[in-house]
Amino acid sequence: MAEPLQLNHEQFVRLQDYLEVFGSDKGQRVLADMRKEYCGSCFHNDPLKMAFWNGRREVVLDIESILSLRGRELVEEKEEENA
Repeated sequence: MAEPLQLNHEQFVRLQDYLEVFGSDKGQRVLADMRKEYCGSCFHNDPLKMAFWNGRREVVLDIESILSLRGRELVEEKEEENA
């Protein structure tokens, strides 16, 4: 079993901010719009365009990773430690 991830204060605050912003109804709508707009195919014959499109897609994937169930668990664990 992997060791639990330890968050420093800055990482914890960042994670809380993402969960608050993108966890709301409005945040979920924005994220869905970003997913629709930026997560299509990244293939293009022009490597610069392909890299640009892939970069946009990567931002959405990073946000979704932060919002994952594990992200929520980390916030709960840290809050319990501080209680």
